[in-house]
Amino acid sequence: MAGGGAETTRAEHHETGDRRSTRRVRGPRAVRGVGGGTARDPAGANLHVAHLTNSLRWDGTGHTNSTVDLAMEQAALGHHVTMMCGNTDARMLDLMTSHGLRVVDGLGGASPGELIRSARRCAHLIDSFDVVHVHTVRASLLALLASPRAYLRRSVATLHNPHQRSAAFMYTAARVVTLNRDDQRRVRNVTLGLRRPAVINNGLIGGRRLSTVDQVTPLPLRSPAIVFTGALHRRKGLDVLLGAMRVVTKAVPTAHLYVVGNRDNPAMEQLATALGVAAATTFTGFSNDPREYMKAATVFVLPSRVEGFGNVLIEARSCGTAIVASGVGGIPEALSGGRAGFLVPPADEKALADSLIRVLTDDALVTELRNASSQNLDDFTVAGAARAYTRVYASLALKP
Repeated sequence: MAGGGAETTRAEHHETGDRRSTRRVRGPRAVRGVGGGTARDPAGANLHVAHLTNSLRWDGTGHTNSTVDLAMEQAALGHHVTMMCGNTDARMLDLMTSHGLRVVDGLGGASPGELIRSARRCAHLIDSFDVVHVHTVRASLLALLASPRAYLRRSVATLHNPHQRSAAFMYTAARVVTLNRDDQRRVRNVTLGLRRPAVINNGLIGGRRLSTVDQVTPLPLRSPAIVFTGALHRRKGLDVLLGAMRVVTKAVPTAHLYVVGNRDNPAMEQLATALGVAAATTFTGFSNDPREYMKAATVFVLPSRVEGFGNVLIEARSCGTAIVASGVGGIPEALSGGRAGFLVPPADEKALADSLIRVLTDDALVTELRNASSQNLDDFTVAGAARAYTRVYASLALKP
């Protein structure tokens, strides 16, 4: 979260920081009618819900996408949903407002002073919601500073990035949600059983953010195509994949790797050159819909060292793509216990290369993996995630 927004409703607002004009829905007037002692359905219907996060931009960030998908589904169910963040962009703002979400941006800040000032400005707003749903550490701190009572009694924290050292602060929320059972056990152990998180897998199927998968046209990729989608960070294991490509290209000289994601880490492209696999690797940059690559892929790979869930795996499964991924964090659950793809040890170049070669050289295995990938996707629907969160919300001490 960054900056300090003025209290205006939906209006043209010029952001001098990046020289763009977008529509903004800001401040308390954007959520008039919230709170005020209205009786709530004990089953959780017709709630006023606030989702707080750092940024809501159309940039491929996994937890942003899953948060927006959830919020739009909740609005469709009749809840009154407000998105609160530090910044957004025109495309994401248009998507959210067109689906009935209200947006308050310009909150938070990099410095303690900015965070405190934002908390003071939105204190009465935070206090008015039935549910304060936080998605980052900074959002949790903002909510706590703004309204300690609301945060301690009516907050839900989803641990999207449990590997962050500061993520333990989110355990202070009234209810904690993890994306996988490993993280659930970790939270219970660290808190000596004082926090018993619910496990809710991210819902990706049937959302309103993207077109249906049958409307996606696969791109004309070189074959056999290996596709990776994600941030170009060490924790995603891209360096391991590039190392494995040295072995893969010797066994399958025509194999080509497509790295789909923001080209914001030149070190990875330099590593591909240093390893001698640059000619067999294309760094595509950001894609509005990576399923265009997934549908054309021979195999999709996610070699993460740590992973809360792995949204891209569900997107790949919806495309019926063969999958190889590391067996860490929420990945085994995203692959139905390993039944929907090959699981390999993290940071193991040899195991990853062996699995990729096996898939690339066995057409019958590719067909088998594609069939397995596309099964049992009902466990990962946006509607299912929304229902699960409604049950969590119903356990809070809601406003009377």
